[in-house]
Order: sequence, then structure tokens, then C-alpha cells
Amino acid sequence: MRETLDETGVHCAVRKHLGNRLHPATGVLCEYFLCEYLTGEATNSDAAENIDVIWGPQKRGDPLHLRRYDLPTRPGRPGGADVTQQNTDERSGIAAAIVVHEGRVLMVRRRVSEGQLSWQFPAGEVEPGEEREDAAVRETQEETGLPVMAVKLLGERVHPKTGRLMSYTACQMLGGTAHVADTEELAELAWVAHGDIPEYVPYGLFEPVQEYLDGAMPF
Repeated sequence: MRETLDETGVHCAVRKHLGNRLHPATGVLCEYFLCEYLTGEATNSDAAENIDVIWGPQKRGDPLHLRRYDLPTRPGRPGGADVTQQNTDERSGIAAAIVVHEGRVLMVRRRVSEGQLSWQFPAGEVEPGEEREDAAVRETQEETGLPVMAVKLLGERVHPKTGRLMSYTACQMLGGTAHVADTEELAELAWVAHGDIPEYVPYGLFEPVQEYLDGAMPF
């Protein structure tokens, strides 16, 4: 709210936190908030920071229309592409699969915990040139022997416990029986009921994942 007022002279109120990500072009951690306009005429109040201010058109039914305004860098500023690229985590992102079947979600326990993480969703590193959804499908097959199909990318974030860039994909089970296929990586797996999730992940789930499970699983 402060930045909006300082830069544009517009007063607004935060209504919802939409999520965060490492910006793919700058490597900067960005937080996104849905805000309600209250008052004020949009002007370029910080000429040293910005070149111009506009109300970007949003076409109904076309959520990609505003992407043309999502510029990757701000030329001439410290922390532009050359600087932030050096700070980007060079490790590959991690793709996780959210697999719900018969009212339960598939979770795995790794032999070696990563920080406070023990029970997780099937997941692994995205290989060069691989799509996040494809990586989630592949990792599920490799770790649990379960063939699945990617249905929807739920979102991505920098994981608060590990600092790794995570993507989460809802997947549909195609058949087979889940088992510990990667015995070097996994100790066990479980189909977890909605009410038991906090016992496996006591620190809470990524909000878009929790919202998806709330709608896909019985309470």
C-alpha cells in the first residue's frame, strides 16, 4: 500500500495475498497482493523511479493480456538483470505432484530430511529443457511407480524451509499401485486423509495447494 501511494498517488487496501515467486528474468523474490482502489488519481509521483503510470487494460476472459506489461528489468537501476542474475539460485527448480485418489493425497517420507521436511509430496529436480508439469509426472513414476497425468499447475514459490524454487502440479492417477520404487530416496509412502495432513506437514501447506485439496478431498 505504501509503495503504491508513494509511486502513483493512489490509495488502496490489500484484500488478498496472491502468492510469490522468484522472477524468472531478475531472480528477485516478488510478492503479489490483490488490492482494492480507494481514492486518488494515478500519476507518476516518483519520477526518479518510474517513467510512466497507466491503467492497464484487462480483457474479459483473457488473463494473459497484461503479460505485455510484466517487464523483466528496470534499466539503469542497481539490481537490474546483470546484478540479480548473480544472486539467482543456480540449482534447478523442484517439481512436486499433488495426487489425489479416493479422497486421499499421496505423500512420501524421504530417508534424508531436508531441514524440517520429512513427509512431502512426490517431487524432484526439473531437468534442463523439461516442463515443470512433465517433471512432476516423471518424479511420481520414478519414486512411487505410479503413472499419473498432469492436470493443472497450481502455482510456484520459494519454499520457506529450503529456499528452493518449488512448483506444484495437480495430477490424476492413471492406474497401478503406489509403492516405494526409489528405495534409495524414500523410506515409505502413505495415502493421507484431509484431516490427517497437519500430522504429516505441521507447518502448513502452500495456500494454492491447500485450496486445491480442500476442494478435491472430503473433510
